[in-house]
Amino acid sequence: MLRRDFIRAPVAIIMAGAFAACTGTAPLVTASDVDSRHDAIDTGFYATLERVYAAVPDAREIVGKARGILVFPTVIATGVESHEQSGDGVLRVANTMTGYYSLVSSSIGSIGSIGLGTGTQSKALIYLFMTQDTLDKFRNSTDWTVGKDAVTILKPGTGGRIDALSANGAILVLVLTPDGAFASPDLGGTKITPLAL
Repeated sequence: MLRRDFIRAPVAIIMAGAFAACTGTAPLVTASDVDSRHDAIDTGFYATLERVYAAVPDAREIVGKARGILVFPTVIATGVESHEQSGDGVLRVANTMTGYYSLVSSSIGSIGSIGLGTGTQSKALIYLFMTQDTLDKFRNSTDWTVGKDAVTILKPGTGGRIDALSANGAILVLVLTPDGAFASPDLGGTKITPLAL
């Protein structure tokens, strides 16, 4: 009798596992998993800003004036034909991380034009909300699309200097490529939504 129960126990465990697999039950996401993901994004946030500061002398002053700073440290190509791209980022307001976001786009420039191989390299995107109004509109949206609000893409010139006139926009964007260069892609159609964990 004991032997029969001993045999049945593993079978029951296997059957339960098979049932869970068949029902498509997703693994539970723990608080520790969420914290680890947030920590990784936070680390990317600071590393990205340091890269920008090292390359662009004017960037620190401009970032310091922003009401909110949204950084996507790693935006990668995920499609071959459509050039879809995606990444996770974080918004910092008044030196506090206030929210995590997901970016999806099929039109962040041409992969070939900025030297990205599909799914192999990445670029960083930095959004600077220079006015309280644009920051509030972004934070109150659950599906913010670039294009609804005008954005100015900053492309530093010689010596990493930024033209003062171009830095007057309400939403400024820096696009940093893997080799440290700055690109000027078309951001139209880029969607940013709260990150689902």
